[in-house]
Amino acid sequence: MATIEPKSKEDAYLSNICYSLQYLEYLELQLKELRMTTVIRKKNYKTYIIEATSIIETIFMLLISKTVKFEQERWCEVSSVEFGERIENGSRTKLFCVEKKELEKPYEKKPNFQTMIELVIEGNYLHQTYNKEALDKLRDKRNYIHLTKAKTREDIDYHIFDVEHFIEARTLLFNLLSDSAFGDLSEKPIIAKGVRTLKLIRDKYKYYTNLANTNPNYKNLPIDVCIWKEGVSKN
Repeated sequence: MATIEPKSKEDAYLSNICYSLQYLEYLELQLKELRMTTVIRKKNYKTYIIEATSIIETIFMLLISKTVKFEQERWCEVSSVEFGERIENGSRTKLFCVEKKELEKPYEKKPNFQTMIELVIEGNYLHQTYNKEALDKLRDKRNYIHLTKAKTREDIDYHIFDVEHFIEARTLLFNLLSDSAFGDLSEKPIIAKGVRTLKLIRDKYKYYTNLANTNPNYKNLPIDVCIWKEGVSKN
């Protein structure tokens, strides 16, 4: 299959976003078409949330890189030797002599995701209003890619990832991709297709949530079953 090489870093970021949106569409197809155990379905939610959060992080990088000049890292640490310590006001400080080597190819010192969230929210980069707490919550869930993040039984994937978190992630992603600050979607047809898919499932979730609250026949049926179950009547 022929591919088009990205012309710039921004093009490369956008290409990765498009590839990830296609993958999210595949994950949604799995949720819709396959009969899964609760454990496997929750693992799918986890994969979806991690991928969606990576897209959001890339969007933020695209936004701030237009105005923020990142510092260049030109040196890498080779070794360090402790040569003393001092005590000031009861606080002890160790002193080190650090040897650094100049890099052949300097690289940009990019901010971490938490810093990017603060920069984007406080710098009013976006035209819509976003909840910083919700973004931080999503960032924290992305860190569960490390299985060692769980410290108690309440922290295991089975309890951390549910359909509500899945919907929160895709709603945030939908809002960001459709934010006018991200550009004209008519110029990015693949992303526009992903936005329409995200909107469809978000609206479906709202519909079945309302149905579960108003129709006794749906009251005890899990929302994620309603969303993905084939042949569920709207009447």
